Amino acid sequence: GEIIRAIVSRTHGELVGSEAFEERVFTYCKRYDRLIEDRIVAQGLFPGVRAMLEDVKKRYALYVNSGTPHDALKQLLERLKIDHVFLASYGIEASRTENARVVKRENMERLIHQAGVHPTQVVVVGDGIEDLDCATASGCSFVAIRSERNAWDGQTEFPVINSAAELPFVLN
Repeated sequence: GEIIRAIVSRTHGELVGSEAFEERVFTYCKRYDRLIEDRIVAQGLFPGVRAMLEDVKKRYALYVNSGTPHDALKQLLERLKIDHVFLASYGIEASRTENARVVKRENMERLIHQAGVHPTQVVVVGDGIEDLDCATASGCSFVAIRSERNAWDGQTEFPVINSAAELPFVLN
Protein backbone atom coordinates (compact mmCIF):
# COMPACT_ATOMS: atom_id res chain seq x y z
CA GLY A 1 0.00 0.00 0.00
CA GLU A 2 2.87 2.39 0.66
CA ILE A 3 4.07 2.28 -2.95
CA ILE A 4 0.55 2.98 -4.23
CA ARG A 5 0.23 5.76 -1.64
CA ALA A 6 3.46 7.35 -2.95
CA ILE A 7 2.29 7.12 -6.56
CA VAL A 8 -1.11 8.66 -5.77
CA SER A 9 0.69 11.43 -3.84
CA ARG A 10 2.69 12.30 -6.94
CA THR A 11 -0.18 12.06 -9.39
CA HIS A 12 -2.86 13.63 -7.18
CA GLY A 13 -0.85 15.77 -4.76
CA GLU A 14 -3.73 18.18 -4.33
CA LEU A 15 -5.70 15.41 -2.58
CA VAL A 16 -3.05 14.46 0.00
CA GLY A 17 -4.53 14.44 3.50
CA SER A 18 -8.11 14.34 2.30
CA GLU A 19 -10.71 11.61 2.48
CA ALA A 20 -10.73 11.52 -1.34
CA PHE A 21 -6.99 10.72 -1.28
CA GLU A 22 -7.50 7.80 1.13
CA GLU A 23 -10.40 6.51 -0.96
CA ARG A 24 -8.28 6.64 -4.12
CA VAL A 25 -5.39 4.79 -2.42
CA PHE A 26 -7.83 2.16 -1.12
CA THR A 27 -9.38 1.71 -4.58
CA TYR A 28 -6.00 1.31 -6.29
CA CYS A 29 -4.81 -1.14 -3.61
CA LYS A 30 -7.93 -3.25 -4.13
CA ARG A 31 -7.44 -3.18 -7.91
CA TYR A 32 -3.80 -4.22 -7.54
CA ASP A 33 -4.71 -7.04 -5.14
CA ARG A 34 -7.34 -8.30 -7.58
CA LEU A 35 -4.95 -8.13 -10.55
CA ILE A 36 -2.32 -10.19 -8.71
CA GLU A 37 -4.93 -12.62 -7.42
CA ASP A 38 -6.37 -13.12 -10.93
CA ARG A 39 -2.92 -13.91 -12.31
CA ILE A 40 -2.15 -16.40 -9.54
CA VAL A 41 -5.53 -18.13 -9.94
CA ALA A 42 -5.07 -18.26 -13.74
CA GLN A 43 -1.67 -19.91 -13.25
CA GLY A 44 -3.12 -22.29 -10.68
CA LEU A 45 -1.21 -24.45 -8.25
CA PHE A 46 1.99 -26.13 -9.34
CA PRO A 47 1.54 -29.79 -10.24
CA GLY A 48 1.29 -32.01 -7.18
CA VAL A 49 0.70 -29.23 -4.67
CA ARG A 50 -3.00 -29.90 -4.05
CA ALA A 51 -2.40 -33.63 -3.48
CA MET A 52 0.58 -32.86 -1.25
CA LEU A 53 -1.46 -30.45 0.89
CA GLU A 54 -4.26 -32.98 1.27
CA ASP A 55 -1.74 -35.68 2.26
CA VAL A 56 0.21 -33.51 4.72
CA LYS A 57 -3.05 -32.22 6.25
CA LYS A 58 -3.84 -35.76 7.41
CA ARG A 59 -0.77 -35.76 9.67
CA TYR A 60 -0.05 -32.13 10.51
CA ALA A 61 -1.90 -28.92 11.36
CA LEU A 62 -1.36 -26.52 8.46
CA TYR A 63 -1.37 -22.72 8.61
CA VAL A 64 -0.48 -19.95 6.16
CA ASN A 65 1.65 -17.00 7.28
CA SER A 66 2.06 -14.57 4.39
CA GLY A 67 3.19 -11.06 3.62
CA THR A 68 0.03 -10.72 1.52
CA PRO A 69 -2.76 -8.52 2.90
CA HIS A 70 -5.06 -10.72 5.00
CA ASP A 71 -8.29 -10.20 3.03
CA ALA A 72 -6.54 -10.80 -0.30
CA LEU A 73 -4.84 -13.92 1.11
CA LYS A 74 -8.13 -15.35 2.36
CA GLN A 75 -9.83 -14.70 -0.98
CA LEU A 76 -6.89 -16.21 -2.90
CA LEU A 77 -6.96 -19.41 -0.83
CA GLU A 78 -10.72 -19.66 -1.46
CA ARG A 79 -10.37 -19.10 -5.20
CA LEU A 80 -7.60 -21.72 -5.40
CA LYS A 81 -9.95 -24.02 -3.46
CA ILE A 82 -7.35 -24.82 -0.80
CA ASP A 83 -8.70 -22.75 2.09
CA HIS A 84 -10.14 -25.89 3.74
CA VAL A 85 -6.64 -27.36 4.06
CA PHE A 86 -5.47 -24.71 6.53
CA LEU A 87 -6.63 -24.26 10.11
CA ALA A 88 -5.99 -20.53 9.80
CA SER A 89 -4.32 -17.99 7.56
CA TYR A 90 -2.33 -14.99 8.73
CA GLY A 91 -1.64 -12.04 6.46
CA ILE A 92 -0.93 -8.37 6.91
CA GLU A 93 -3.83 -6.25 8.14
CA ALA A 94 -4.58 -3.30 5.88
CA SER A 95 -3.98 -0.83 8.71
CA ARG A 96 -0.42 -2.09 9.32
CA THR A 97 2.41 -0.30 7.61
CA GLU A 98 5.39 -2.12 9.11
CA ASN A 99 7.73 -4.22 7.03
CA ALA A 100 6.19 -7.58 6.06
CA ARG A 101 9.03 -9.36 7.89
CA VAL A 102 7.99 -7.78 11.18
CA VAL A 103 4.34 -8.68 10.71
CA LYS A 104 5.18 -12.26 9.64
CA ARG A 105 7.23 -12.74 12.83
CA GLU A 106 4.40 -11.35 14.96
CA ASN A 107 1.92 -13.58 13.15
CA MET A 108 4.15 -16.61 13.75
CA GLU A 109 4.31 -15.87 17.47
CA ARG A 110 0.51 -15.53 17.52
CA LEU A 111 0.08 -18.76 15.56
CA ILE A 112 2.38 -20.67 17.95
CA HIS A 113 0.51 -19.30 20.97
CA GLN A 114 -2.95 -20.01 19.54
CA ALA A 115 -1.97 -23.52 18.43
CA GLY A 116 -0.55 -24.21 21.89
CA VAL A 117 2.67 -25.70 20.55
CA HIS A 118 6.36 -25.18 21.24
CA PRO A 119 8.28 -23.44 18.42
CA THR A 120 10.43 -26.56 17.98
CA GLN A 121 7.24 -28.38 16.89
CA VAL A 122 6.72 -25.94 14.01
CA VAL A 123 8.21 -26.22 10.54
CA VAL A 124 8.16 -23.09 8.38
CA VAL A 125 8.16 -23.84 4.64
CA GLY A 126 8.99 -21.03 2.25
CA ASP A 127 10.91 -19.75 -0.72
CA GLY A 128 12.12 -16.41 0.61
CA ILE A 129 14.71 -15.14 3.02
CA GLU A 130 11.91 -13.51 5.04
CA ASP A 131 10.50 -17.01 5.62
CA LEU A 132 13.86 -18.16 6.94
CA ASP A 133 14.10 -15.02 9.11
CA CYS A 134 10.62 -15.71 10.49
CA ALA A 135 11.50 -19.32 11.34
CA THR A 136 14.84 -18.39 12.92
CA ALA A 137 13.43 -15.52 14.99
CA SER A 138 10.60 -17.75 16.23
CA GLY A 139 12.78 -20.78 17.04
CA CYS A 140 11.17 -22.97 14.39
CA SER A 141 12.65 -25.39 11.87
CA PHE A 142 12.80 -24.35 8.23
CA VAL A 143 12.43 -26.08 4.87
CA ALA A 144 13.32 -24.03 1.80
CA ILE A 145 11.63 -24.40 -1.56
CA ARG A 146 13.97 -23.63 -4.46
CA SER A 147 12.44 -21.04 -6.79
CA GLU A 148 13.28 -18.37 -9.34
CA ARG A 149 13.37 -15.98 -6.41
CA ASN A 150 15.89 -17.98 -4.41
CA ALA A 151 17.96 -21.03 -5.42
CA TRP A 152 19.29 -21.54 -1.86
CA ASP A 153 22.63 -22.64 -3.33
CA GLY A 154 25.17 -23.72 -0.76
CA GLN A 155 22.67 -23.92 2.10
CA THR A 156 23.29 -26.81 4.47
CA GLU A 157 21.64 -25.66 7.72
CA PHE A 158 18.17 -26.71 6.53
CA PRO A 159 16.61 -28.95 3.87
CA VAL A 160 16.11 -27.47 0.40
CA ILE A 161 13.50 -29.01 -1.88
CA ASN A 162 12.81 -28.39 -5.55
CA SER A 163 9.03 -28.35 -5.25
CA ALA A 164 6.34 -28.43 -2.60
CA ALA A 165 5.45 -31.94 -3.77
CA GLU A 166 8.71 -33.13 -2.11
CA LEU A 167 7.66 -31.82 1.31
CA PRO A 168 6.09 -35.05 2.67
CA PHE A 169 9.42 -36.85 2.16
CA VAL A 170 11.28 -34.21 4.19
CA LEU A 171 8.71 -34.24 6.99
CA ASN A 172 8.84 -38.03 7.47
